[in-house]
Amino acid sequence: MFENELLATYYHEYPSGISEDICKNYMTDHSFLNTIAVDNGVFDYKRYASKSISTNKAFNPSSFIMDSEHNILVTLPSNNMLERLIDLLQKYGETDNDGVIGISLLVVATIYEKYKNGELYTEVTISENTLPYLEQVRPEMLKLYELLNTKRYSPSKKKELRVFSPITIDNGVKKITLAIG
Repeated sequence: MFENELLATYYHEYPSGISEDICKNYMTDHSFLNTIAVDNGVFDYKRYASKSISTNKAFNPSSFIMDSEHNILVTLPSNNMLERLIDLLQKYGETDNDGVIGISLLVVATIYEKYKNGELYTEVTISENTLPYLEQVRPEMLKLYELLNTKRYSPSKKKELRVFSPITIDNGVKKITLAIG
């Protein structure tokens, strides 16, 4: 999630690279397909067939930097984020003498900000199955999640309630029921 920051730190600290002796400890497999991907439509079974894959070893500077003692520069979502987090900790009576809670919250806030800005890149986004997942599966799963977490106003109780009713999905061949609660 912080690949760009890790790479920037590596190239800043080691503009000429590192020795081969150290480099060999941070070699990772990188795979690439030997066949060109072709999309022949939604029902193309060949899309999901296994393809021959070759691997090559390459130096992973991010892993090296994670093992080093160098500081990694991470841009915070806003200028006063640290002060706001400290205020929240004090408001709820939490002590953070060693800074673990504050740093954890800063990391989460930064990851969320990257997500909002469309800058969050993970290993999943590099996978060959990413595009169908992002375009077809994920939006539908998010709709289901929103449906399950939707609160409805109850006139009798005069407040919003989360309704836990079972949901049945039927594709004409098989039915499944999601029981919530």
